[in-house]
Order: sequence, then structure tokens, then C-alpha cells
Amino acid sequence: MKHFKLHHGELTGVAPGSIPTRSRLDSLSLVSRQSVLGILLVFLTLFSGNVWAAVNGAITSTLAAGDQVVLINTSGTAEFNGVSSNIGQKADYSGTPNGTCILTVEAGKSGSGNFSFKMSDGSYLAYTSTSTSSNNYLHTVSNPSTTAENQQVSWTVTFDNNNAATVRNVYNTNRYLNYNSSSPRFCCYTSGQQNVKFFKLAAKKPGVCQEPAQWPG
Repeated sequence: MKHFKLHHGELTGVAPGSIPTRSRLDSLSLVSRQSVLGILLVFLTLFSGNVWAAVNGAITSTLAAGDQVVLINTSGTAEFNGVSSNIGQKADYSGTPNGTCILTVEAGKSGSGNFSFKMSDGSYLAYTSTSTSSNNYLHTVSNPSTTAENQQVSWTVTFDNNNAATVRNVYNTNRYLNYNSSSPRFCCYTSGQQNVKFFKLAAKKPGVCQEPAQWPG
């Protein structure tokens, strides 16, 4: 009976082109599960670009300072695509975030228990109007320094069981970051509009890949 063994990572005793034997199949069990997951992640990023994970507020997928996130409306049709003329622009969403406007999550600038969302130009999403204002604008503030500015760029975030996030402004607690499907835009409303969902970057596309030690294992 011919014997097969694994030698320096290669299966010896198998003629080139031969049909895989049970011994060869059994040798696959020696491969590290973590290595397999790492290889699968490489192929996933090669063929699909960035990998995004839904944020649900649970301990397994909470929102935290340092996260890079995108915003999607709860009905899954629009992705936040920056701010122009005090209106949050939208890009079409069809199941996978395109990541054209990635926000960096920071610890809120108005005490504990809130977050700030920084855009690529260094400005922060904000609502700057007082409680007596009737406008629904989504503002941006660069280099917040006063107490009012720090409150304006800070938001509390809570999640429901469907991963929908209630994003409430600290400066004006009557205002929420919502999506208006009737007049497609992301702005700050008091009621009657859609909440948002957060998706955070789990793995980057080729060119900015994570080191193997950082791959999920």
C-alpha cells in the first residue's frame, strides 16, 4: 500500500495529474481556518471593492469613534452623498454601498454619549439653527470651537430592532437627521421622515488593504 504524507506544506507520494485521494482531501484539515477566511476576504475585496457591515448598536456591531461609515435611508433606496447648499445630497442605492461620501465617526464634542461625523474635507455634519427656526437644513461646520458649535456638530444615536438609527442633534434636540423620500434629500426634520442606517467599513478595496493580522479570524 502506498503511503502519502504532508511534507513542508506539500503532499508527497501523489503522481502529477492523479485523481485526488482521500489522503489529499484529509490534508486540507491541516489548513488554518483563519488563513482560509483571510483568503476569502482577499477574493471578496478583489471582486467587490470595499466590504461594509451594518451597524445595529449591539455589542457585535456598535458605532464607535474611528469607524468609517456611510448613511443609507431605511427603505434602502438612497445613500448620503455629501452636502450642497445646506441640503444632504443622495446617490442611488441598490443593495451595496458605493462609498462616495464616507464619514469618519468621532467622539461627540459636547460631553459624553454623542458622536460627531467628519467629512473628507474636514467639516462636520451639523444643525446650526435654533429651536424657533423652521428650516430643515443640514449644515456643516469647520473647526468647531465654541460651546454652541460643539453642540451643533454633535449627535446622539440610538438603534431599533431593524438597525434603523435615530440621529438627534444635541444643539437643537427637536431636529433629526432623516431622509425625505418625497423631495429626495438628507436633512434635519422634526418628524415624518425616514431614519437612516449606518454601514461601516469592514475591509478596504485593493490598494488600501488591511494587513493579514487585522483580517477577521
